[in-house]
Amino acid sequence: MHTLRNLKILQDPILRICMLVMGASIVVLGLVFAISNQNASKRVLESSIRLAQLNVEKAQAVVERHLTSIETTALNLSSTRIRRYRKESQIYDLLERFVNSNPVIWGIAIGYEPGIIPGHDEGFAPYVRRVEGVTERFNLLDVGRTYRQSEWYVTPMRQKAPFWCKPFRDVKEALIACYCIPLIDDHEQPIGVIAVDMELDQFTEQLVQEIHPYNHSECMVLDKDLDFIAHPDHSLIMTSLADAVSQIAQSNGYQENESIAIRMRNKIQGYDTYAENTRFEGIMFYAPIRQTDWTVALSILKSDIFKESREIAQQMFYICLAGVFLLVCASGFLFGKIRKVVEHKAGIERELSMAHNIQMAMVKKVFPAYPDRDDIDVYATLIPAKDVGGDLYDFALKGDTLHFCIGDVSGKGVPASLFMAITRTLYRSIIAREDSPSRIAEALNQSIAADNNENMFVTMYIGTLDLKSGKLTLCNCGHNVPLSNGIAGSKQQKEGQEIKQLVPTNSLDFITLPPTNIPIGVMEGFPYEEMTLQIAPGFRLILYTDGITEAENVNHQLYGEERLRQELTEMNSKKQSAQLDVEHILNSVHLHANGYTQSDDITILSIHYKES
Repeated sequence: MHTLRNLKILQDPILRICMLVMGASIVVLGLVFAISNQNASKRVLESSIRLAQLNVEKAQAVVERHLTSIETTALNLSSTRIRRYRKESQIYDLLERFVNSNPVIWGIAIGYEPGIIPGHDEGFAPYVRRVEGVTERFNLLDVGRTYRQSEWYVTPMRQKAPFWCKPFRDVKEALIACYCIPLIDDHEQPIGVIAVDMELDQFTEQLVQEIHPYNHSECMVLDKDLDFIAHPDHSLIMTSLADAVSQIAQSNGYQENESIAIRMRNKIQGYDTYAENTRFEGIMFYAPIRQTDWTVALSILKSDIFKESREIAQQMFYICLAGVFLLVCASGFLFGKIRKVVEHKAGIERELSMAHNIQMAMVKKVFPAYPDRDDIDVYATLIPAKDVGGDLYDFALKGDTLHFCIGDVSGKGVPASLFMAITRTLYRSIIAREDSPSRIAEALNQSIAADNNENMFVTMYIGTLDLKSGKLTLCNCGHNVPLSNGIAGSKQQKEGQEIKQLVPTNSLDFITLPPTNIPIGVMEGFPYEEMTLQIAPGFRLILYTDGITEAENVNHQLYGEERLRQELTEMNSKKQSAQLDVEHILNSVHLHANGYTQSDDITILSIHYKES
């Protein structure tokens, strides 16, 4: 009997149609998921390559800046009165002043031709170096250094041009790079060589630690012979790249990519893959240092790069599963006809509530956000107009820097929530390695705008606040301008950057200072700009989406920007918390709507910068 009943159910044409539609929809969702996952992986790879290239360029600039500092010191010293000095004490004093004037310098030596300095017919090589904060003076000849046969002396005298020596270990076991320049007298005759030593260990170690975009990435610096002079594995210092790569390739069973070393020797900037189709597969980025023929390189494992892509795919998979489950419920609704309407509606509401909970779990809801800090107060809320929505906010404390953003995705419902989930995940992954709001916006835009077939976009306001210095940096990506209790005052130059001073006031107003950029996802390669403000404790910043200002009542009257400003100004005079700011505005909006249906997502984020 049960078998016959089941056969009759399977012969029901409505059930067959439902199963056919459901099967086709599952196939389509599977294809959408696969294509989206592939596109997301492609965007993540492109973003990671650009990030790595920026890191290599940063390392290249740091090394070149240190080298230029050494070269400038040598040039300045050669143009001083030392060309005329013939007394030992004068020479030592001047060398010591130059050594103490530049923390990058390890020591300075001058190798004179015999007879130039009275009483030194065999030559004279005064050397001043700094060891543990104390300067030492001595003649290289007195410690057995026959400098006139050394590379640092012979090569500049022969070439009559400046010269960077190959890095070496000195008697103190410090790794030294030496810049040498001929010393010319007033008659344009060479009388010796100036050698300025730069100690590499400290600044290259700092470079290796700072340039670390992924868990297993390795930043390294190689000299002109492709010997390591900086590497996370200190045992490889002063060993050749060829030997290290050959040993690693043999021990792990893969073919080494010899073109990488060839391109490095040819001073080409770029990147290549290595250990392809193995678990060690990665990308090597490299750029030449023109002054010394050195090379800066960055190695990144592909498994690290696609870790972010896998996280995005996992979230998309869960959302697709929720969609499939909703589809099953819809099929049940058709099959159960009117008799199942009430039950099915309850099922849909439960599933939408689950989707709502999944989406809301992506935003922070635990407050106070930083109970162990007394210099920052943050509070936010997100109220979707439907079960799921397209608004987002996020904030994260990275050291003493607060990252924050607010956004509004074009469109409504599930597509907007998918777009919101991807945007928030990308934002989280980017701020882990990037601090500039404009560069965060560019990285987001590059990832989202590529293959954006649905032409969706998201308006965002991205910012960072240095809690130590009070430097506030903002990037407006087509979003509603926030409000603050400060007005633009004087401008000041700080670290080569023009910073506007915000003067505290008793009222709040909109921050309408330029620039305003286009939304995220509209156009690939758009150069986003930011503004930097100097704020003081007591500063308040209120960010919101247009669900606040465009909230309607039964007469279709908008809440409006002016009422928002007035309400917040009233709150400012009471000097209450960030949470009370948000709750006050929400109450005010609800009173204005007076029960009228909410038509757009409502999101508001309040930040108070306080006296620590």
